[in-house]
Amino acid sequence: ANVTRAQFAQIMINIMCLKDAAASMTPHGVFTDVKKDAWYAAPVEMGSKMGAINGYGDGKFGPEDNVTGEQAAKLMIYATGWDVKAIDRGGYPAGYVAVAQENDMLLGLESLDLTQPMKRGQVAILLVNSLKADMLQKVGSGTKVEYVEKEGVNLLSTKHDVYRFDGVVTQND
Repeated sequence: ANVTRAQFAQIMINIMCLKDAAASMTPHGVFTDVKKDAWYAAPVEMGSKMGAINGYGDGKFGPEDNVTGEQAAKLMIYATGWDVKAIDRGGYPAGYVAVAQENDMLLGLESLDLTQPMKRGQVAILLVNSLKADMLQKVGSGTKVEYVEKEGVNLLSTKHDVYRFDGVVTQND
């Protein structure tokens, strides 16, 4: 089955560990086609307030529309902090797709037409790749802001306290 834009908004909020924050907010109706009491209203609005979700530009979000590969890549680039580089590379969609490819987020999806709807399995591949991708982190403040890639710092370690350790198990009780 295809994944909808509303479903992917919820996925992004979950991956960023913002599910509780989204659940506690009161949606105000950022998009005209997102009812305030819809199950997806809070994650869509939170994504919009964060700057990750822009909708179609006509005041509509299209919650039941299928999410395309380009749209899903944009949200995962945002979640990993690479959006500043994607904007420098031309913005949506080409800049986001290029940065997603450079960070191996699209491994296993090379034959996918990113302008088309994504199936659940394809979304799962994108998510696994994105969880493991190194993040770009903002360092400094004011006029001394830099963006630095932190090797080994990813969504798994920063949001889910999951770390990779290499070694040999010598005993297992």
